[in-house]
Amino acid sequence: MRLLLSGGKVTLSAGDSSSEGRRAAMRMFAGLDVGFKRTWVCVVDETGKIVWRGVVDTHPEMVAAALLRWRGELAKVGLESGSMSPWLARALGALGFAVVCMDARRAADAIKSRRVKSDKADAYALAEMLRTGWYSAVHVKSEASHRLKALLGSRELVRAKRALGNQVRGVLRPFGIRLPSRRERRSFLRRPIMRCATMLCSMPA
Repeated sequence: MRLLLSGGKVTLSAGDSSSEGRRAAMRMFAGLDVGFKRTWVCVVDETGKIVWRGVVDTHPEMVAAALLRWRGELAKVGLESGSMSPWLARALGALGFAVVCMDARRAADAIKSRRVKSDKADAYALAEMLRTGWYSAVHVKSEASHRLKALLGSRELVRAKRALGNQVRGVLRPFGIRLPSRRERRSFLRRPIMRCATMLCSMPA
């Protein structure tokens, strides 16, 4: 708030009070470098100063506990797109954090340009990308969409299992060992399974 003199009159300017309020409520940005077991967390303010950084277990509750003290000031929480990113992004979003999933290819270009290469430095680079806005957000699919994708992908596992079984049959046929088909599987399971391995090992080289 400031007093302005205009033509001998005193006027009140209210524009500065809002700017002072914005400066008081400084926004924070958190970068997460997600690993299979551990995740590095780096929190920076609007000026780019590191407020806190550390490492936690890769679990939404552990990450949320580390960020809880800045929950009211965190503008964005960012992580790269990856195999575990949908799980973390959905869980942290459900806990009330504004999560941004960034394109891993563009993030990799920014990280490669830095001299220091470490997980701790990568978390800081992701936080800086959030602060400056130099990132590309990607869509995070819903849990139902990933469940449907997993169900469709399991059909490929069945085909791979069948192909592997046919390959094993082909390897054993030159030795006179004939594995049963699916129709004969029940009767085959009643026989000693080690009989085939014993026959193969007892044959002369």
